[in-house]
Amino acid sequence: MDSIQHYMYFLTGGNCAIRSGQMNHLSYIPLAAALMITMPTQAEWSNDPTINTLISGIQSGCAITHAAQSLDGSVWVAWYDSDAGYDIVLQLIDEDGNTAFEPPIVVSDQSLSWVQDFDLSIDGEGNAAIAWSDGDSTGAARVLRSGEIAFVREFSAGGAFTANAQICKGPEGSLIVAWGEDGISRAQRLSPEGDTMWLNPPTFGGSGTTAISDLHPSIDGDTLASFVTYTSFSGPKRLVAARITHSGSIAWGLNDVFTNGSLQFGAYPEFIRDNSGGGIFVWYSTSPLMARAQWMTETGDRLLGTDGMAMTTETNMVHVGAVATYELTEDVATVYWTRQDSLQSQAGVQVNRINRNGDRLLGNTGLQVAAMSANSVLDLSAWQLNELACAAWIGAQNTGPGMIYAAAIDPEGTLPWNTLGPARLGTPNIDRSDLSSAASNGQGIVVWVDARDGSDRAYAQNINSNGTLGGAPCTGDISGDGTVGVDDILSVIESWGSADAAADLDGNGIVDTNDLLIILAGWGPC
Repeated sequence: MDSIQHYMYFLTGGNCAIRSGQMNHLSYIPLAAALMITMPTQAEWSNDPTINTLISGIQSGCAITHAAQSLDGSVWVAWYDSDAGYDIVLQLIDEDGNTAFEPPIVVSDQSLSWVQDFDLSIDGEGNAAIAWSDGDSTGAARVLRSGEIAFVREFSAGGAFTANAQICKGPEGSLIVAWGEDGISRAQRLSPEGDTMWLNPPTFGGSGTTAISDLHPSIDGDTLASFVTYTSFSGPKRLVAARITHSGSIAWGLNDVFTNGSLQFGAYPEFIRDNSGGGIFVWYSTSPLMARAQWMTETGDRLLGTDGMAMTTETNMVHVGAVATYELTEDVATVYWTRQDSLQSQAGVQVNRINRNGDRLLGNTGLQVAAMSANSVLDLSAWQLNELACAAWIGAQNTGPGMIYAAAIDPEGTLPWNTLGPARLGTPNIDRSDLSSAASNGQGIVVWVDARDGSDRAYAQNINSNGTLGGAPCTGDISGDGTVGVDDILSVIESWGSADAAADLDGNGIVDTNDLLIILAGWGPC
């Protein structure tokens, strides 16, 4: 579930016809550039931004990447490979930059000339969960960390058009999958073996169109779902939410996330879960183009007003492409978005932090992350590293070539990676697309597609919590200050008993005594 907006992609000839996002400077660093293929299987992360980890092997024609953190700090990456029709392919990267499978795993051999976006998540044991629609049916798969495909399950639509498949972890090892069929959406719970578990699965919609947008676990084994609804093609597109119980009934919904204004056509915003089973929703409205957020509780109540809140009070600029991260212990969301001039000819990156009271914690206009320039900002993606809210994007020229940049902001509103920038690193710009990201044991992993050798292949690069590239992060250095010490102990204590990935150093799914012992064992400078 890697960018806050996902779109339907119609792909031909190995190229993506639609790309999401737009933005570029101040406190950002390029993560990648280059003109060579490197490190196909066993290799540590490079600290040279021109040398990146090739994760797709000899496969070419890669498109639409998704990344999801597993429980031990490794990251699952999935993409479409168009070498012989579009197939869904999967790879696992450990925290040191080693790929697990050579060649990558083909999950679904679709042999199609066009595809839609798909979804990647993990189950309760850190295995990969993937869902996709091909227009005629919807598929879901569970892939074990060993590389074994536990199951592939298909749902026939009986002639209806299927779209927007989503998947997330369910209770007791199960998975929840949802998809659209013409104007309605359906959901089903799958056992670890892929058997359907709901005899009377819920459906959503009936008049107009109700299209599934995103899924996340809630509390008590329930699932929080969002949908895009509209009554006519030209009418307003609204965002609504529902809570599905573990037994398949609808606890509440469809509740409006906002009631006035409209989403951009083709936008299906993602949301993030908070620490109580509610959700933080971000999107941008039309007329005016404004990045907005809503905080909805696990009981379906809106905390930020009828229509959510604008991320900035600035009205003479355009604000689009919002993505968000969530800091568990402070119960605060950080929202990055694209800031553009009124003609949308220049773009930059802006950020603000909000709480459930609706306070803009970085001021009414937020902070500038990347100064506006003639470069577009594409595929803006975000992840959380303990107290740092991080983001990456492609700063692209109008003709296509681009660099990859990353930024981080701490709770005080400081942009710590600015000490390494804004100078560009790496070789001149080349075409890049389809960026996604995930957190991984004190570092971020960014994935994208480029054609440095003449073919579209998938690459990855890490970025440590202190903004450097390469090397394994110092085990136990949660704060990223280069020392394992008191600050790291305090981080473990603050996250005690939670599943906070940054403080869960042994990757067992809970912050506990083992994580404290790891810090004590590594005490001192890295």
